[in-house]
Amino acid sequence: MGSKQTITIIIAILLVAGMGFLLHRQQKLEQAWMTERALLHDQTAMQKQQQAQAEAAQKQATERASHLQEQLAAATNELESARLKVEAYEAKRQIEAQALAAEVKKNSDLSALKAEVPEPKTVTTATSGKKEQKILTFPKLMGPGGKILATDAEFRTQFGRRFVFKSSEGRAVAYDVDELHPGVLLHLGLNREASVAAQSEIDRQAQVAEQKYRANLAARAEVEKKNAEIRAKMMVEYAKLTEERRKSKLEEDLKIQAAETERLKAEASMRAADAAVEEALRPFYPEYFIQQVLTPPVIVVPQPPNQPQQYNQPTNPFVRDPRVN
Repeated sequence: MGSKQTITIIIAILLVAGMGFLLHRQQKLEQAWMTERALLHDQTAMQKQQQAQAEAAQKQATERASHLQEQLAAATNELESARLKVEAYEAKRQIEAQALAAEVKKNSDLSALKAEVPEPKTVTTATSGKKEQKILTFPKLMGPGGKILATDAEFRTQFGRRFVFKSSEGRAVAYDVDELHPGVLLHLGLNREASVAAQSEIDRQAQVAEQKYRANLAARAEVEKKNAEIRAKMMVEYAKLTEERRKSKLEEDLKIQAAETERLKAEASMRAADAAVEEALRPFYPEYFIQQVLTPPVIVVPQPPNQPQQYNQPTNPFVRDPRVN
């Protein structure tokens, strides 16, 4: 009995010791796990921080690279622009050099052309307005190819392409710009291009003037046509009016003629009645009584001046109408 209790106690002690050991072991494991967990958490945080720093550094590097790339592009553009400016400047210098060389050659050619024509004599005269006028006289007026057109030709004026000179004989001669040697134009201080341009302007003005003249003629013809139509209408109206007046006058004349016929008939009837009365009274009255009483003198009624003569119908039976014979 005693051994069983002892064993039980021993077992209990062992169990308690085992449980304590297990608890201690568990606590150590938990502490180790907590430590490992904290360490893992710290490592994770450190890794995140390092990753964030790496990302920030990468972003900064990317931005710096982009900024450097922009600076490089700007520098490249400036370099390209500078290169283009240099090329443009060089091209401009070449063009100016070529233009200068062309101008020098042109002046040399013009001087050579001018030298081919003998120097004209220059005479300065004063005009009525007290202005000096230079008169150039060419000893030899030359054409293209050295042909002599005239001698002692005095330049008078220019009209477009035409140049007028006074010859040594005193008559005026005109030449086209292409008929003269270029040296002649150089001595005159003129050129072919300006002459052609002036002629073009003259032709344009002449064309405009001709167009205006034709337009005026057309307008005048239109006005004359309208006036002719108006005159024709007026003639027709006048003919109608004349015909109406003629017909009216004819009708009036017919009425007057009819009235005159009636008057003549009435007068004839009155004369017949007077004759019948005289014949009826002749046996009873002497002749002188009939002439003095029954046939009294004619009484003429005076009329106002500048008025057509009118005859009043007598009211006295013994007053006769002077129009009745």
